[in-house]
Amino acid sequence: MRTLFFCLLLSLTQWAGASFAGSPPASGIPISTEAIEKRPLPSPSTQSTDLYVSPETVLSLLKKKQDLTLIDVRDTNSFGRFRIPGSIHVPLYAVKAKGFLQNRFLVLVHEGYPDAQVEQACQALRDSGFKKVWILRGGLVSWSMHRGPAEGDPPARAELGKVPSPAFFLKKDSEEWLVVDISRDHKRTLRSLPRAVHVPFPAEPRSFPSRLKAALDSKPGSSPRFLLLCAAKEEDYAAVNPLVQEAGIKDAFYLKGGLAGYESFLQQLSFLAHPERITQQGGLRCFDCP
Repeated sequence: MRTLFFCLLLSLTQWAGASFAGSPPASGIPISTEAIEKRPLPSPSTQSTDLYVSPETVLSLLKKKQDLTLIDVRDTNSFGRFRIPGSIHVPLYAVKAKGFLQNRFLVLVHEGYPDAQVEQACQALRDSGFKKVWILRGGLVSWSMHRGPAEGDPPARAELGKVPSPAFFLKKDSEEWLVVDISRDHKRTLRSLPRAVHVPFPAEPRSFPSRLKAALDSKPGSSPRFLLLCAAKEEDYAAVNPLVQEAGIKDAFYLKGGLAGYESFLQQLSFLAHPERITQQGGLRCFDCP
């Protein structure tokens, strides 16, 4: 049964990015239009900070009718529901096989939360001769916040900023995340997310943007690149999102399924690792029970 547990973790890693649990990607510094048009492209030894191009730069180049190709590397269903007009869908593993793209200026598009697999694929493409390939900083989430053109199913846009539990679990200890618990019961949250800071909502909703920014500013050490908000239930996010935008926080994401969904995910992992915790009634004991 323990072998099954580790097999599950391996499959989660493959699902959310084969190297997702590795070293945290560096903060993606937006590259200016001038850098794209005039600066020599980075060498293969360049660090991941130079793998990113900002939405502002891409929008500017598109406005100037520059020849660039947007490559959406998400799954087929996600691309069908919501996408940037004119982008083409190519799975990440298949981009290298598209030799006709090698000399074009390419921008890889994904959801936007940290994904080391996309960074490594981008670097591998450069190493193999695709010298003009970049990653859209912040992905479709940031693109939407910059009012970039988009098409597809409107409800799918709302799903862009929600991080599934397996993807977050593999990245939860990274310093690039600031996890903010917006529920009332912080003690319950600390059992599953011990590094979370507490900014309750809807307590004083009008002051919520300033309290959220204060939480970001008080983060010790290096500044986090991404904010993950965790509510008790997923439906609580609808009222919070406008206030997050009001605070001017662009790299904000939400834990898909809320804390209830994340706790359920942890219970499943715990059961696979400790099958003796199943109750006589066929239910599961809590994941942190002795």
